Amino acid sequence: MPLYDYFCKNCGKKFEIRISYEDYGKMDVICPFCRSTFVERAIQPVSVVQSDQFRMVQEADSDSFNEPYDDPRELGKMMRSFKDQSGEPVAPEFDEVAERLERGDSIDSIDQDFADMDID
Repeated sequence: MPLYDYFCKNCGKKFEIRISYEDYGKMDVICPFCRSTFVERAIQPVSVVQSDQFRMVQEADSDSFNEPYDDPRELGKMMRSFKDQSGEPVAPEFDEVAERLERGDSIDSIDQDFADMDID
């Protein structure tokens, strides 16, 4: 069962929850700290191997993007930047997700669309 990261907009705490693909989007996610349902899916920053130097990008410039749960547009820009820096080929779905985030689509709506496609 997948493990999802969430951010509570009520108390400001991050938490993880296991939700089956079948139940994702059908149930209310409740913050275990304050019991609020005012939560948002959080995507964690990723590390990318740079193709020529084989070193991990562990920390992005804090001025170049906000926390991912603050603005999907910034997450989309960050994804595109990591793709460009890595020089590695990516699946077409990667570009679609980055484009939708840059347009401001919510992480939850994108995740639900891909869950409906039954991609593993």
